[in-house]
Amino acid sequence: MLYRKYKADRLFTGTEVLSNDQVLITNEKGVVEAIVHESEAGENVLYHNGWIVPGLVNAHCHIELSHMKDVIPQHTGMVDFLLGILKQRRAEPEQIYDAIRKAEEEMVANGIVAVGDICNTADSLCVKRDPKLHYHSFVEVIGIVAETANETFQQAETVLNKFRMNEVSYRHSLSENGKISDAKIVSSSLTPHAPYTVSPALMKLIGDATAGQIISMHNEESRAENELFRTKNGDFIRLFEFLGIDESQLFMEGASSLVYWLPYFDQQHQIIMVHNVDMGDGDINFIRRLIQEGRITPPWCCVCPGANLYIQNQLPDFNLLYNSGLNMVIGTDSLSSNTSLDILKEIRTIHKAAPSIPLEEIFKWATIN
Repeated sequence: MLYRKYKADRLFTGTEVLSNDQVLITNEKGVVEAIVHESEAGENVLYHNGWIVPGLVNAHCHIELSHMKDVIPQHTGMVDFLLGILKQRRAEPEQIYDAIRKAEEEMVANGIVAVGDICNTADSLCVKRDPKLHYHSFVEVIGIVAETANETFQQAETVLNKFRMNEVSYRHSLSENGKISDAKIVSSSLTPHAPYTVSPALMKLIGDATAGQIISMHNEESRAENELFRTKNGDFIRLFEFLGIDESQLFMEGASSLVYWLPYFDQQHQIIMVHNVDMGDGDINFIRRLIQEGRITPPWCCVCPGANLYIQNQLPDFNLLYNSGLNMVIGTDSLSSNTSLDILKEIRTIHKAAPSIPLEEIFKWATIN
């Protein structure tokens, strides 16, 4: 067996930075075999001027929107961005599939090894049938009208079943060809889209159906979102007017959007809260209270700074989130809302905005977390 040996200025294991007298040893496929002291490593040790880190995890992506790169202008604000997605996401199937394949190649080239991928369609199966990355597909459920909750839920289940059938087919193909050892993880679950697009009736259906599973919710992505929940007013009214939804169908109750949706996922759910641009101390205290009461498991807080800057030129309060003790992860969002799918670029943005957070902590968010 051929071995490759590496030293670096910083060798990060996912949990700690080792002294620079340590050597990383991999086999010819890049699988880590050992980390040893340089006195035990022998000859042919390559030196890297920089950091060596584990494969990066993109905890939040919409790979199916990759064909929308550069379609929506930057800094439109949240509502105009959403309207742009609704009005302009249609494209020819081959254009969509080609963009998805290129997006996967971009993530591979950028050192990403696993993706939490949001799906409204089954389009991304074009890469997940023979994936180059580990994927968990979050099949989004969207429906604000309570009367159609059951129908909406069943439609999402139909999409989910396509992903689940692919998982079975993929594992069978690997087994038939004796490639189980090279298998990528391909899994899926239902998930709510955002607090403002999921009615209480639909939220309960999703919560009950996903007990013990992982869900990924867009949370407090903008100030306008929380204004809607606190006042039933603000810029989001334009979105509902476009969708033909009148004020009588709105269910917002005078608190932040987090206070509305989080209690629905109290059945040992693994919860990823995504974006959190407008999260404040009150929300952190609410999360802590639910945890202390045993009503929820500690959630994971995903930040996507590149997308936040692209859409509305705002960032979450990284120091608030870090000091809250919440589990942290990082995503890119989609190429409709970002210039690239590059977790290292997201790390640089976070480090520049919050230099007091140790860089090794941010690398934890992007790897072991």
